[in-house]
Amino acid sequence: MIYSILDTDLYKFTTSYAYMKLFPNAECTFTFKDRNNVKRTPQFLKRFKAKLKEFCENACLTSTEYYLLKESHRSDFIPTYYWEWLYSFRFDYGKIKVYLNEDDVLCMEVTDKCYKCTLYEIPCMFLISEVNNEDKVIDWELTMNKLREKIDLANENGMLFSEFGTRRRFSQEVQDQVCCILKQYAKTCVGTSNVYFALKYGMKPIGTHPHEWFMFHGAQYGYKQANYIALENWVNVYDGDLGIALSDTYTSDVFFNNFSLKQAKLFDGVRQDSGDEIEFIKKTIEFYKGKGIDYSNKTIVFSNALDFPKAVKIKTYCDNRNIKCSFGIGTNLTCDVYDKNGENYPHENIVMKMSQCRMNEHSLWHPAIKISDDFGKHMGNNKEFEHACYELNIVI
Repeated sequence: MIYSILDTDLYKFTTSYAYMKLFPNAECTFTFKDRNNVKRTPQFLKRFKAKLKEFCENACLTSTEYYLLKESHRSDFIPTYYWEWLYSFRFDYGKIKVYLNEDDVLCMEVTDKCYKCTLYEIPCMFLISEVNNEDKVIDWELTMNKLREKIDLANENGMLFSEFGTRRRFSQEVQDQVCCILKQYAKTCVGTSNVYFALKYGMKPIGTHPHEWFMFHGAQYGYKQANYIALENWVNVYDGDLGIALSDTYTSDVFFNNFSLKQAKLFDGVRQDSGDEIEFIKKTIEFYKGKGIDYSNKTIVFSNALDFPKAVKIKTYCDNRNIKCSFGIGTNLTCDVYDKNGENYPHENIVMKMSQCRMNEHSLWHPAIKISDDFGKHMGNNKEFEHACYELNIVI
């Protein structure tokens, strides 16, 4: 395995820089959650800890990568001084608390300054699969044939999509092969969220902001204005770049109630990451109509557990209603892996999200929560979750 700090999603760096610029003293905790409560062994824990330690000791921004980032102009929205800081940054294994609970379910958390803490999330997740799958034998011919079928479907339908599969990938090797094939054959692939592979294959790095950005603002400023303030601060940092607004941190209904006319005109579109896609399309079109905005110039980015046939159906629906669309596809690209018997290997159902935050070391900690359009994606402290639902008039 190659250890690079760039082997992560672009939004980790965009969000890290935004924290650094606006909230340099803010601190947070990221907490891991296994949605399937998979039982793991002490042997797994030992191997996982060793892998984490090895990653922390070796992952860095190399001088070659630093030069490529500056010369590629693919990330000019992040200033050079951030990459200079990243060049000196090292992960601290001592900040990662990892153990098995009484039910043998993996538990993990990291606490640090927000601009540093956010960088731990994705490596902590993908190393789980790396350990689980290191001894598994892959039928590469079948796996790549399945990928080519998806690419053919996208090409035939003019379906724009990005590779979003870093966090739950089967392995680094699989994602490497996927990006290589996409670069060669996928005419409608617009890029990858993974910065390392974007540089390696000359692809566009794709990403804007995550749920954590809104969760931080909800915890610090209150839930009723969290979406609005979070987007205003995003504009303050990026001045119109990275203009796809994530819509479902506190449900899409609350988002559209907060999405101002100025923001709706400025942002290029919205991203849907939970709920029913067709209903979201209708809701989005009605919102733009209500604001007097020509929605044919706006884009919906879909990223909720997609496969290619489903994405094609969604695209057809969008085309018939004259609104642009694109798709961020992760698990179906980097976890659709087969053994020598033609069986599909199971994949992880894991997340790692901000669970608490504070503005500085002298402030009180506040819980951070997420209220998704899908019940299974809710995150956070139960008492705080209930309080937020009451404040936002959300019935779960």
